[in-house]
Amino acid sequence: FPSTTLFRSDVGAAPIGETFAGSGSRARILVADSNVRQDTGAASTVAVVDPAKALRRVPALLGYVGTGAVPRQFTIQPSGQTALVTNNGSGQLSAIDLANLP
Repeated sequence: FPSTTLFRSDVGAAPIGETFAGSGSRARILVADSNVRQDTGAASTVAVVDPAKALRRVPALLGYVGTGAVPRQFTIQPSGQTALVTNNGSGQLSAIDLANLP
């Protein structure tokens, strides 16, 4: 079967979890980069991707949000204003203010 890749976006050394946040022009894809391989110069972060740009096949990576070590799973609070991400490597929970995403 031929490849049907819709888009490509570099989101880190070892992406491991993702979620959608926001809607309309503020819709974002959040991707946890665990950096479990401990690549030199890489950090544990959450990459922020604009899905509308990705679907147009233009550069869609908007930036990164720092987290604790080995971010992995997400949930969006019922208010839709905060994303919570578990950090398996540091035993922490990070809160990301969705209103201040790039």
